[in-house]
Amino acid sequence: MRVQKAMLARLIAAKFVQQQPLATRRLATVCRKPMPSPVETFNYSFLKVSAVLLFSIYLGSTVARAGAALLEENEIFIHEDDDDDD
Repeated sequence: MRVQKAMLARLIAAKFVQQQPLATRRLATVCRKPMPSPVETFNYSFLKVSAVLLFSIYLGSTVARAGAALLEENEIFIHEDDDDDD
């Protein structure tokens, strides 16, 4: 009886696969073992974002400092302190 059900299921599945176009066929597997539970992982996303953020801030400040030095060197912009000691 059990063998007949298995053969009938295979026959039905084979007919179904033959009727489906090739683009819509999907493979299915039968897993005899229970699926393992997902493993808890720590993907360090907070550390990655922090590292990129700190590097970007450092790089931006370095470029700004170099640009200000270049402007002052070429006397395009010279910073003058305001004397508001009145």
